[in-house]
Amino acid sequence: MRAGLALTGLCALLAFALGGAARAAPSGTDLFKAGKQIDDAIYAEQGALYALLGSSTPDAKSALSALDQSDSNLHTAGGEIGSNAHLSGHLDQAETNDDVARTAIKDGRTDEADDLIAKAIDEKEDALDDVDDLISVVFAAVYGIKDPDAGPSSLFGIGDSIFISENEKNKISRYDLYPPWRAPSSAAPKPKIVEYTIPTANAHPQSLAFGPDGSIWFTEESGNKIARISPEGKITEFPLPSFEEPYDIVAGPDHALWFTLLGTNKIGRMTTSGKETEYALPHGGSAPEGITVGPDHALWFVEELGNRIGRITTSGKLTEFPLAGNPGPANIVTGPDHALWFTEYNTSKVGRITTAGKVTQISTQNANEGPDGICVAPDGKTIAFTNYNESTVGFIRNGKLVSEKYVGGNPTSIVPGPGGDVWFVEYKGNSLGHVAVP
Repeated sequence: MRAGLALTGLCALLAFALGGAARAAPSGTDLFKAGKQIDDAIYAEQGALYALLGSSTPDAKSALSALDQSDSNLHTAGGEIGSNAHLSGHLDQAETNDDVARTAIKDGRTDEADDLIAKAIDEKEDALDDVDDLISVVFAAVYGIKDPDAGPSSLFGIGDSIFISENEKNKISRYDLYPPWRAPSSAAPKPKIVEYTIPTANAHPQSLAFGPDGSIWFTEESGNKIARISPEGKITEFPLPSFEEPYDIVAGPDHALWFTLLGTNKIGRMTTSGKETEYALPHGGSAPEGITVGPDHALWFVEELGNRIGRITTSGKLTEFPLAGNPGPANIVTGPDHALWFTEYNTSKVGRITTAGKVTQISTQNANEGPDGICVAPDGKTIAFTNYNESTVGFIRNGKLVSEKYVGGNPTSIVPGPGGDVWFVEYKGNSLGHVAVP
């Protein structure tokens, strides 16, 4: 989990992004229409540039007509989302540049007009990106966590239910979800919520996994225990021998639970009856975090401070693969290509490592995005990941970054879930959300 800003609600976010007071949020259809009008405005503006630069003699009349058409498109776009509303501050600046460009054209200052129109195009393209982000918000339904400031840190999906660890409220909650999945938040059916209070106070539950015994298993980072919730809702806790900060957990191929011990630099294994075994890592201060089952039936994990990818067989044989620089690997998953994919929080990249140890990397759209959670999407072909700092969900397919969608709330953990979407929790936004796979 990472520190960040809170998402205060869909309508508030839209009101802020649109530069106006709180009002009914525009529908996805309205936003699509607005985006089309801005795109048409950009096309008209490019026509103005061509009229000034396309021949030896600038065509001032055609350039002014193109600017008028661009303005008309912008006013129509504003009407799609509310009277006199601007999509963003970018459009305000674009209109200012267009007004000054008109004067320059009439005065024969063609070079100055060219520069102003080019800047206006840049502003409108940025505004179009804003609209795309808002569309993503509308179609990324968000369910507020029942308890305020719950600090949802992890989630796990089974069928149409999502289990969430509430790090700050000492609970595991189950959300039974209902279609339609793609409805905006205000129209989405309310989930049925069941809460399980952890017996140990201030346990700070962290990660979740579905165990071979049909129970939900989870780590208690401060409670220093591994625990399970039976299908009947009974919680059983298994204390660890010392303060070890158990972090991530996964069901292994040997019908046991495997987990990382952040505080003692070890990998742990526990049977469903509670018998524990620990394996120390070769290097001190490695800070093992995310763990998953690899395509080779070994357990693969990341060392956030050690900057390594680790592998341990079910018999306890350890291998480590160093990463270049200081990427700060956070989480890891087995991909559809039989390689391991992992997030690099410090370098804003998603890494890929083969079982032979060959590493490649894919950059996110921007620097300092903070890639965190990672999963394989329900289509079985796409890698989905969260960018904590940028509040986006990114998608990689066939080794290439497909897109990143703004979702708000600083998302952390992400999993495949109902409706063919990927589902995530927003630690600071205190929400459960989902978004369609592009």
